[in-house]
Amino acid sequence: MVAGAADDVTFEATPSKGGTQRLGNQPEPFDFEQFFVSTIAHNCMILYDAARVPRWYGKRYAPSGGQRLIERTCTDFRTPLEAHPRRTGRQLAYGHRQAAAYLALDLTPAYEPSAVAAYTREFVFALERVLIVIDRLQTAQQRIVPTWIINLPARPTVDGQGLSAEARLAGADNYAGVWRCDQARLIHWGDCDGSLWFSSLLPEPKRLSVVGGPARKSVIKHGRCAGQTYVGGSPDGFERLVIPSSRHRPLNAWYRLGTPTLLGSEFGKTPHWGRIEIEPAQRGGQYLFVTVLVVDRAAANRPPQITVQDLPEAVEVAITVGKDQILLRVPQGTEIGGSLAVEGRQALQWDLPEQVCADGPLPVR
Repeated sequence: MVAGAADDVTFEATPSKGGTQRLGNQPEPFDFEQFFVSTIAHNCMILYDAARVPRWYGKRYAPSGGQRLIERTCTDFRTPLEAHPRRTGRQLAYGHRQAAAYLALDLTPAYEPSAVAAYTREFVFALERVLIVIDRLQTAQQRIVPTWIINLPARPTVDGQGLSAEARLAGADNYAGVWRCDQARLIHWGDCDGSLWFSSLLPEPKRLSVVGGPARKSVIKHGRCAGQTYVGGSPDGFERLVIPSSRHRPLNAWYRLGTPTLLGSEFGKTPHWGRIEIEPAQRGGQYLFVTVLVVDRAAANRPPQITVQDLPEAVEVAITVGKDQILLRVPQGTEIGGSLAVEGRQALQWDLPEQVCADGPLPVR
């Protein structure tokens, strides 16, 4: 239900194999590997800074998102992981119960110090189908506005309605573009035999955009991979904009395959349509994002009920899924942890761990 936007085609969409890699309508080739490794392709926080022009392997890096660009393959296996210069994250806390699990990560090392001063991401998983993501972020520069990203496998609906032409800010027709949906409560999309409900609770107020389409499939016509389909995009498409859509002149990364030789049988089967972008409407330097994802059946027509209370000392998230209720309370500011209560078939009262806790012994028959 949640997809990555990147395809590993750097050595397949090449002129020697009848392919091409491009960025928008620019005539010169584009290194699609840049997009493949980018934060914007992998459901990560984007910290775009127009004042900086990062370079990777000597070339201007187009998908600028504040990430720390690491070059070459690691050959140093003696340095402890905690002190390794290539380290991009640290586990702060972990634990699980029968009905829930919790993980907190320090992702500050994954970004340039000029972009972020501190960044933690927490995951709360409950009832085998509900995921709550909490992002606590302090930017290094006041001018940097964070963008929360999630990639979409299919065109979504917003509060039970299709994407309207009236809400579209860009795109030649309503099959592809940028739709502004600031007041959206529930965004819903399907994939195979499942679907997903999505709700952005904080920040508030916010700017929420749905970006994507037309996601037309191309067909490989020649060689051992003939007949396989893929979404390669186009110059005027919106599937893989390399920077957030609200920034100046975002361009679409796209490619074409001719006669590839090394693609696996599963290539092109993971669907991709576009993404959701969430930004705070007010700048403050310190930000709190709270997002809820609920997995459901493909034919689901009964959405979850999700509410939030943004209190001075804590944020309380209440979720009702069928006959089950979840109440999550997390602190404001930079502190991780909190408490989780589950009522229903799997009752639970849990103070979320503030350190890494060992798993208990496996059950014995």
